[in-house]
Amino acid sequence: MRNWRVLTAIAAVVLAALAFVLVLKYTQDQKSEAKKPFKFKTVLVANGAIAQNETFADALQRNLIQRDSEYLSQNVPPSAFNGTLDDATLAKEYGPLIAGHNIADGQPLVLSDFVAVGSASAGGISGTLSNDEKTVGKNNAQAIAVNLDDTHAVGGFINPGDHINIVLSVPYSNDNIKGSPTAKVSAFLLAGVKVLAVGSNTASTQQAVATSSGNTTPTTTQTTSHNIITIEVTGRQAEQIGQANLMGGIMYATLMPATFKPGDFHPGDVQEIVNTNNLFDQPLDLTQQLLNTIKSNGGQ
Repeated sequence: MRNWRVLTAIAAVVLAALAFVLVLKYTQDQKSEAKKPFKFKTVLVANGAIAQNETFADALQRNLIQRDSEYLSQNVPPSAFNGTLDDATLAKEYGPLIAGHNIADGQPLVLSDFVAVGSASAGGISGTLSNDEKTVGKNNAQAIAVNLDDTHAVGGFINPGDHINIVLSVPYSNDNIKGSPTAKVSAFLLAGVKVLAVGSNTASTQQAVATSSGNTTPTTTQTTSHNIITIEVTGRQAEQIGQANLMGGIMYATLMPATFKPGDFHPGDVQEIVNTNNLFDQPLDLTQQLLNTIKSNGGQ
């Protein structure tokens, strides 16, 4: 009797194990069947948080980068890392690059996440100032930021590498003449200045990210705040910007065409400074009446 119970228990365990195996195989078969219409790629994902400025090689060595073969091909960004490469190849190709920003755990990695040391994404604008002798004088280039919202900055269409003019509207009086009346005027303050960055985004981070082998991959980056526009100026122009802000002036940026060459446009090309009397391109009745009255009174 006891042997029968033992045999029954053993049979039950065997049947349960067999059922488990059959269910598992059925589930795997169904999963494989469901995958057939789709194509998958192996990508690299962050296996933990990767801090800004950490090298690709260090992250790889610390197992912060792992492979995931379950990504649908249609969902893989064109600039995603090739996850089929072995660790040695990855380290040789991308090892010296550093994380351009903090990378969250589980995030699929794309080439723009890692940049060359010294690029703008890693902090600063080192190497961005041109020091072009023709525009700013030898070793005289400086960077200064202006705060312009979309209304004052061409609707947000300004990008790093563009050239812009700065128009200033400001209450003006002649400080050299005591009791000089104050007038509201508008005029070009700066002409043809180069845009170095919009927010924290520079031309180098917009155009491409270089790998250690010299290859480049087009990429897009997120601008922190497109209201902050950093421009390349001379020392004198930096002082003009500072004084304009001190006087409570309102600045506008005008965008030059892509064919613009530094030196093509000067503020002096626009002869007049606009004020209330010459705001419109036609005589105003009230202004003309006032001038006629002055003339009739002998200029008094």
